[in-house]
Amino acid sequence: AVLAARDLPLEHARRALELAAAHDLHVNCYLHDRLYVARLGRRAQASVAKDGLDAEPVGDLLAFLERDPVKLLLIGLAPACDAFKAALEAACAGLPAPPLVVRSEPEYVEVLGHGAHKGSGLLRACAAAGLEPAQVVAFGDGLNDLELLEAAGLGVAMGNAHPEVRARAERVIGHHDTDALAVALAEIFDLL
Repeated sequence: AVLAARDLPLEHARRALELAAAHDLHVNCYLHDRLYVARLGRRAQASVAKDGLDAEPVGDLLAFLERDPVKLLLIGLAPACDAFKAALEAACAGLPAPPLVVRSEPEYVEVLGHGAHKGSGLLRACAAAGLEPAQVVAFGDGLNDLELLEAAGLGVAMGNAHPEVRARAERVIGHHDTDALAVALAEIFDLL
């Protein structure tokens, strides 16, 4: 069940799409439960293969998009992602509810609705389940996990996490390619 939704306002999405073209970034546009791309180029194919999704090519995304998307995921080289993030944040700086722009992976920039982060999702899920956030253990590795780790009672970073995530987590465990998560859960919940 959907407990809450904070879609990206159409005007912010269009501004991001205009800037993406100037920064040589591929765009995945998530609209409800569908993924749309301008064309199925190399970056689109790599993205859908990685995430196990189907993408529908629609040509010009700016012309196609007529309602608020869930989010935009921009994919490209790290310098282009950094430049795009800075440009979009500057372009939206004066808005009352600017979009959330986060680097989730080295070659990814996500553009989401204001306040649409994993931490706010955790708080809503806790409220719906009758739990306190202090009762929750959260694990993460990317910059898009920071609010989640900070909202949880115990925020745990994976050993291969972004340096800022490791620095701000309460605990750091092993690499995600090991059994570190299972070991940590067993220790936290005294299952050993």
